[in-house]
Amino acid sequence: MYTKATQYSRPSPCTNVPIHCSIFPEGLSGQPRTIWKYNALAHFSAEHVPMGSDELPDIPSHFIVETFITSMEERDMGISQQATQDYRGTFQIPGTDGIEEMKKRGRAESAVSTLSTQSPRKK
Repeated sequence: MYTKATQYSRPSPCTNVPIHCSIFPEGLSGQPRTIWKYNALAHFSAEHVPMGSDELPDIPSHFIVETFITSMEERDMGISQQATQDYRGTFQIPGTDGIEEMKKRGRAESAVSTLSTQSPRKK
């Protein structure tokens, strides 16, 4: 039902759709744990930082690719390019070129652990 909503288009730039968290494959109901794409970094910060730690666990690269928001999408939703660059720099989120490289490698299962655990702020 969300196939069209996952694809950026200028008339409908928002790709915020429910996605499954690959670290919590099942919730209490036995169903996959579902989060909103735009809340992924906040979810990881709130739910996956071990007690007493300030470091995120390794994040699978396929999940980074799945939750990536393009600069065009943000621009068309009214978010300034500078805000996007600042946010990606603060949280060490790869830009479009980095995501495209991950896609070319077939969404390798290698993990990424360089994302900052600072609380995500609204753009």
